[in-house]
Amino acid sequence: RNVMTMAPFRPKTLLQSSQIITQATPFKIATGQILVRKKLAPKVKVDQTSTDFNDQTRHYFCGADWHDAGKCATPCPGGTPSECPGEEKCYADTPCDALATPDEVNGDDKDYQLTPGGGLPSVVSLWSDGTIKLHSVTSNRGSNNLELREMWSQSVQLGLDEYDLFILGDEDLSDGSSEMGRHGIVVLGGTMRQTSMVQAMDSMTGEVLWNSKDHQKQEKTPEQIVDPSSRGTSSFARRRSKLLTGSEISTDAALPNCWVAYRHSLMEHALPYAYWGPDDSKWLATHLDRTPKHKKHKHHKKWHHKHAKPIFGRPNVLLSHTKGGIQVRSLKNGRPLCHLSLMDHILYADLNRDGTLDQLQAVTGSEGDQENSGWVKALAEQVVKDKDELKEISKRTSTSSRLCHVMALSGLPAREELFTESLCGNHFARDRGDHVTIDLSAAPPAVTNGGDAVVVALSNGMVSKFYANGKRAWQLQGQNIDPEFPTWRRTGAAALTANLPIGKAPFAKAPILLVGENGMALLSNAKGSILASAVFPQASQARPVMVDVSGDGTSDVLVSTKDAVWGYVVVVQTGASVLFRILVGLLFLGIALALLRNRFNSKNSLSRGDKRSTDA
Repeated sequence: RNVMTMAPFRPKTLLQSSQIITQATPFKIATGQILVRKKLAPKVKVDQTSTDFNDQTRHYFCGADWHDAGKCATPCPGGTPSECPGEEKCYADTPCDALATPDEVNGDDKDYQLTPGGGLPSVVSLWSDGTIKLHSVTSNRGSNNLELREMWSQSVQLGLDEYDLFILGDEDLSDGSSEMGRHGIVVLGGTMRQTSMVQAMDSMTGEVLWNSKDHQKQEKTPEQIVDPSSRGTSSFARRRSKLLTGSEISTDAALPNCWVAYRHSLMEHALPYAYWGPDDSKWLATHLDRTPKHKKHKHHKKWHHKHAKPIFGRPNVLLSHTKGGIQVRSLKNGRPLCHLSLMDHILYADLNRDGTLDQLQAVTGSEGDQENSGWVKALAEQVVKDKDELKEISKRTSTSSRLCHVMALSGLPAREELFTESLCGNHFARDRGDHVTIDLSAAPPAVTNGGDAVVVALSNGMVSKFYANGKRAWQLQGQNIDPEFPTWRRTGAAALTANLPIGKAPFAKAPILLVGENGMALLSNAKGSILASAVFPQASQARPVMVDVSGDGTSDVLVSTKDAVWGYVVVVQTGASVLFRILVGLLFLGIALALLRNRFNSKNSLSRGDKRSTDA
């Protein structure tokens, strides 16, 4: 069995930058890698005189996905998966070059000491006076005295409400054949009401690659979206993925609806979506394609396998999860391609794997009457069956304040109810006005079991796990077990429900981390039992950060309070269960008895003069 503990730790100060003389204060910080690229040669010996390689096929390599193919393990110049080992597929446009030699280097690393992986660990910060600074852990070539060195500084004009800052590095932009993303990019995004701004800078130099500012409007209806432009009006890569072009998008008109334009790609790369506050903002560089994926037919399996084409997966768009929904921008110039309007405090995912976008909402007294009001009203009428009682109670308090349910709807907008279950006990348990809890709120739900289940936690310590069909897997009344179980106030700014990666264990079955303002707890994914817990010395003021600080493969937790940042390490102690120890003991006892019996039987046989088969 595994025994888990959570305890605070105090890290040592390894490096410190030179003093920054300014009256400004940093309010956004992000970490990542500056890429110092080498020409990636194949890891196997390749016949470079082969006619199979040309300017395109020399970049065809095998992998589980496009990023995995960037490890340059096995070339596949024919573009078919039959050239790849195991279940790997052939991917095009990789940064690998089958005709490159291992000693070829781009030359970007001549002045800096690099990590074994060939990069510069970096931290970028946004200051209150509009300054962006990037520091890297490095030293001069040949020196072992590492320092936190300032690489560059840029000034931007502030004036928006919310800002996001990210470094998109190796696993996002592995494209050595293009200047975009050659070193990774620093992305600064900001929003204010219907206005958004995004600026991309080269991670190594700070050079502004592009700056895009636009005014968001309602998406176009499906009938307004036109087909991609014809050959001769855009690049081959753009036509191949059928990205929307400039002729289809006008800065003065509404953006196309992303769900109509890139439905299949969004299912794979953009979901789930859940926005509770600025801490839920997310940016990633990915590959979107308007070509729908066709179902596999067993009858034509061999033919398709023989004549298959390589998969194109090089990142071509910048996808953002921000307040108001999902926006897709061109990675080349930052121009907005489409937008998908989504609401706050709702989880969007394909729960039942039917290809339709589903919505999961915790309907409570504090926020249940804000979104999907028609469905919430119908739920209220089910809970309070007597309409006269409903009218009387509504005079005293909001109808939805009597609700404590999770509601799953199908479609965008919602067209069908998948299931509705109570979060505060048995179904329709709160149908009396005597048990109204107005300040009840939910943390962002966690999608688990590979997308087949969700975990919903309430501020009163009630935690429930539901499968996609609405069946309840388990329910935990935390404060009945532990009076210091994690809770939070109505706003729930510091609340978090998430899978906590544990070593090499499957992420889909990872324990559930629940963080409140007073403490945190680690819950079993299978049974909902409390595996470990910790109480904060001060109330948490922001969403915690999960990162593997100790380097043991298990994510640790960083918590920000009024006076300090607290780090908690999760320790997994592996030991044998009691039943296993008993079985091992019985096994040794059986072996000992068998040896004794064999020994005494042999002596008795010899004393009687019995001959063995080996005796002369």
